Amino acid sequence: MTIEAPGHGPDPDLKVRVAAVTHRGLVRKGNEDAFMVAGLVCQAPSGAVPVPVSATQVLKSGPVVGSGLALAVADGLGGHEAGEVASRLALESLALVQSQLRAATPAEAASFWREALERAHRSILTQAAGRPEQAGMGATVAGVHLHAAWGAVTFHAGDSRVYRFRQGILKALTVDHSQAEMGRLDGPFGTEAPRGSSGVWKCLGSGREDLDPTVEHAAPALHPGDRYLLATDGLSDMVSHDAIEAILAARPGLRGAVETLLDAALAGGAHDNVTIILAEVTGSAGSAGVAGEGGAG
Repeated sequence: MTIEAPGHGPDPDLKVRVAAVTHRGLVRKGNEDAFMVAGLVCQAPSGAVPVPVSATQVLKSGPVVGSGLALAVADGLGGHEAGEVASRLALESLALVQSQLRAATPAEAASFWREALERAHRSILTQAAGRPEQAGMGATVAGVHLHAAWGAVTFHAGDSRVYRFRQGILKALTVDHSQAEMGRLDGPFGTEAPRGSSGVWKCLGSGREDLDPTVEHAAPALHPGDRYLLATDGLSDMVSHDAIEAILAARPGLRGAVETLLDAALAGGAHDNVTIILAEVTGSAGSAGVAGEGGAG
């Protein structure tokens, strides 16, 4: 389905088209992942493969600036039932406060998302308290807030990731909070990352009192043609940075790109759940930057 976001006027400066999918993978019995697009939280605990969700969001800059568009993925930790609950709670908490967002600057947006993640963290801890079957449950989260006036703010805790694909180059905008990433930082960041499970040392919940998420103003401007990719480690563990870049460089429509990325993770063994959001910035013919791509199919 395609959804046009209302309330931003007939002549927007930029639009962001989004496609997303979540999959159980080939080994896990259930799906503990979830994703959020424009305040809508989606989860497929049974592991069924939904048709990729597709949406179009209008971003408008000018004297009155809208709230922009927030996207996020979450990977539940702590066993199937508990992990599924944690990822859903994390994103439902973020979705609930997103409607309150009226950030005029990236600094205000960063402060908002830091507080929102802390609130989501506390909601998971509260849910787990007194429930032995959910003790220690948690979730990694990675998200991006896109805004026509000031670009992109990323927020994350754990090893789910945010990337930007611009003019044929894929750049990681987040650094995993994991032992494997800490051991890799003596190499050039943004290229190949180690694959396979690696101890995550920061996430929402999991009995930790302090969270201290990473929130950054990752891009000062959005350009038509930019693609922002969010994914749980079910993608990055199975598909290399270079392979992801090559798939996006082939420039299929958004749904085609998401399906090809998922197929690559499945071909690699898909030992974990796989969740992918791909967002593309489009604009008018007069907009500066990379030329936008056509339809979503």
